[in-house]
Amino acid sequence: IYKIPDGKPENVFAFSGEAKNKKYATEIIHECHEAWRRLVGDQNIAQAAGNLSILNSRVQGSPAQVHPNDPIYSKIPPGQNLPPAPIDPSISKW
Repeated sequence: IYKIPDGKPENVFAFSGEAKNKKYATEIIHECHEAWRRLVGDQNIAQAAGNLSILNSRVQGSPAQVHPNDPIYSKIPPGQNLPPAPIDPSISKW
């Protein structure tokens, strides 16, 4: 509905617009989580998916987990707690 005032067509959602239940959503979440676990747990999968870097400092058992004493650890940029970027006012147009 948010697009219609600008003369654009209404979005068409998957499943013919039908809402799915909690069980379905939970299954999708579990499926995505398992895919992520396989990815971070296997360098071969990461390479086959486009040579993705799976370096991390938190995932126990990951073959790409780095520790503070690893030389590559110093190359991981620190996190930045930045304020949110301003929202372009054009997206609030009704």
